[in-house]
Amino acid sequence: NPLGYENTVTTGVVSGLGRQIVASDAAQTSAEQLNNLIQTDAAINPGNSGGPLVNSAGQVIGINTAVSTSEEGRGIGFAIPIDVAKPIMRQALDGQELVRPWIGVYYIAVTPVIAEERELGIEYGALIGTTGGEQAVFPGSPADVAGLQAGDVIVAVDGERITAETDLSMLVIPHQPGDTITLSVLRDNAERDVEVTLGELP
Repeated sequence: NPLGYENTVTTGVVSGLGRQIVASDAAQTSAEQLNNLIQTDAAINPGNSGGPLVNSAGQVIGINTAVSTSEEGRGIGFAIPIDVAKPIMRQALDGQELVRPWIGVYYIAVTPVIAEERELGIEYGALIGTTGGEQAVFPGSPADVAGLQAGDVIVAVDGERITAETDLSMLVIPHQPGDTITLSVLRDNAERDVEVTLGELP
């Protein structure tokens, strides 16, 4: 708790699933895209990150990780789904160094609305791009080396389709830096397979 109080509990509801945000640290010196988050109106304050999001049955369903500080979105909190957090927890419990695989792109989850707006011709996948003007492909990243471009739609990882329930990050996170994965990519209405050797998240 930001005030140092122990055993603090707040209540609220799950307001949405599959949310995407770009989160920065308190000093605004670095930013990271977070995907497939649980949105909640339970009070989350700076300093609460890492606490559990628990359902009415007492089951941990997520790990609180970010809160909106904008005037428009004040009070909106976000949690990493527990199924995404578990592989990282296992690494920590096994005494392994905590490393996360990295492709090096910002992306937008494709929905029917996004598909219609962008005239994609497909209603699922991960559209490489941003809504805030950031560079979509990090220079020198695994994605850049593999030739991925803004506007590409990644539709599958190693043959497993990207959906609202299994987004790109969920399919990548079980891997390790150095692993090579095959991305099925839609570009100019043609699908191709691209091999990407994963890096380590900076």
